[in-house]
Amino acid sequence: MISYIREWGEISTPLMGISFDDDKLTFDGFGQAQDAEHVQTFMKLAAAMNKMAITQKRVQAKDVDDSNEKYSLRVWLIRLGLNGKDCKADRKRLMENLSGHTAFRNDAERERWEAKQKAKRDAQNNEEEENDAVSE
Repeated sequence: MISYIREWGEISTPLMGISFDDDKLTFDGFGQAQDAEHVQTFMKLAAAMNKMAITQKRVQAKDVDDSNEKYSLRVWLIRLGLNGKDCKADRKRLMENLSGHTAFRNDAERERWEAKQKAKRDAQNNEEEENDAVSE
């Protein structure tokens, strides 16, 4: 596989952020890390990408709606296995300079969620008012 990618790189534009030496793959596109936590985060990301590449049986290239960068990256990181409380800080570091909202794909989803929450609050307030009226 590495020889195929190396040959492809000689014919086409080289891959940015990845280099191949002998039988070794190096992720060199992370740039200068700000601190030790960022270095650890990049190492976890590279390890997760490598693990998925090894274990994935099939891959399919398809266009991705990346209008909300944070949401798209969060979904991908969770697919890679960087989910849970122990990876929360890593996800935050990786998404800190991206635009968008992490929990909602678009504004319509956010507005639907806000409307549901408002309806729940209103129902709870009405129930509390009814309970207060009955107890008086």
